[in-house]
Formats: sequence, C-alpha cells, structure tokens
Amino acid sequence: MPQRFTPKQGQYLTFIANYIAVHGQAPAEAELQAHFRVSPPSVHQMVLRLEELGLIAREPGRARSIRLLVSEDTIRAPGKSVSAAPTTATTDCVELAVATGCRVIVRMFEQYEDAVLDDEDFAPLVAAAASGVAEQVVDLGASKMAVDGARERVIACAVDLYVKGCAQNDPDGASEAEDGARFRRFLVPRKDR
Repeated sequence: MPQRFTPKQGQYLTFIANYIAVHGQAPAEAELQAHFRVSPPSVHQMVLRLEELGLIAREPGRARSIRLLVSEDTIRAPGKSVSAAPTTATTDCVELAVATGCRVIVRMFEQYEDAVLDDEDFAPLVAAAASGVAEQVVDLGASKMAVDGARERVIACAVDLYVKGCAQNDPDGASEAEDGARFRRFLVPRKDR
C-alpha cells in the first residue's frame, strides 16, 4: 500500500526534496528549524517520525545525512498531502535558489573589492551567476516567468550592491539610476553590446 503522511509531514518532505535539488545535499536540522520557524525539539521529533514511517533514512550523529525513501512523485501525488502541491514546492525552491544566488552575489562583491577587475570584466561574472540560478529554476520545472523573475531578482541584488558601492566611492558622481543602467549594460558581454 502507498505511504500516507500528514500535510505537515508532506511540507517537511517537500522542503527536504527541494533543498536536495538545489544544494545537492540534505538540509541540517537547524535549516529545517529556520524554515518552519519551530523549536529544535520539534524538528528533531518530526525527523524521527518521518524515519519511523519509512519516509526518510538518516545516519544518527552525522549532519546532513537525511535521505528520502519516497520519490518526489509520491510526495506530490494527489491524496498524499495537500501541502505538497507542485506549485508550493516549486515556489519554495525558487525562493531558496534566489536567496542562495543573492548570497553568492554578495560574496562576489566582497571579493571584487580586493580584485583588480574593472566593472566591465566583473559584471559578466555576475550575469553568469544569475544565469546559473535561472538554470536551477528551469531544472525545477518552473514557468518561464518564474525563471526570468528569478534571474532578474539576482541581478537586482547585484545592481543594488553596485549602486551602493558607487555612492560610497564617489558620493558626487553619477546618479543611482545612471550607475544602475551602466552596470546593466556591462552585464551584456562586450561582443554583444
């Protein structure tokens, strides 16, 4: 007989599946706690219950060792759990990909400050990172609108950081709009401008 689980268990299974799809590894219990905004004991009890039901397996004492024992199709199948609908799962995963992309962009800008790259050489690296996020979203089966939106949100993070950096380095320089437009032009490879 197919596995049945509660809507809340379905939410946890969906999050775990999406996290693995984006990061290539299982989430830590602390990440489950942060996502669901519950206490550490609540997360631990849920993990134990999912394990008891045969929905996941893990190696006690080893971080990020959760393995799904059910397919993603089973998690999202009608009647299994109303909370595991594909639109919710895809949306959660897209949000996770965008947040990760923005964190990568922040780190890139931190490294860029110490590098000898000029803006025209750095911007295409940002575009490549945003495209990487878009590819992750495509792999999730998201709509074209979601893919384009994810890419644009990551680029917007970069433009915002660039504009703030310009304002700090040259307070009397170009306007924020001009700095943002210049950076967006640099996102296009030189050969295509």
